[in-house]
Amino acid sequence: MVAAARILAFLVLTLTLGLHWAVLQSVAWTGMLVQYSRDATFVEALQKTFDGKHPCSLCRFIQQGGKSERDSSSDRISPQRAKLDPVPIENSRWVCAAPAVALSPARSLPRPESFDPEPLPPPPRFVWKRGCGPTARLGG
Repeated sequence: MVAAARILAFLVLTLTLGLHWAVLQSVAWTGMLVQYSRDATFVEALQKTFDGKHPCSLCRFIQQGGKSERDSSSDRISPQRAKLDPVPIENSRWVCAAPAVALSPARSLPRPESFDPEPLPPPPRFVWKRGCGPTARLGG
């Protein structure tokens, strides 16, 4: 059930973003490349595939479908509503002014009572391990 929901979500996202046209175009280019490489060299087939002068029937279908999709989406949203302006520009009034109260320069902050300018003493040179201590011999 979870896998089916993920597949459905992927398909909806793909269709929403218009990726189905990209997939179809990739299929069309692959088919054209295979078809053109039968009669010519691979480089010539690549040039014919991507020059735009030799479209296949699937390429024409993709162009018409993409164009009709763009036209229908532009019909749904009017140019006046496409903008997300919170306030109409004609009625807006912008004012730039200095703040009413000038800020005074910051004074130095008082030091806390526990501030100690002296550095901490270095750690001891010996290492406390099991059976070792300050009186144990190091070499032995």
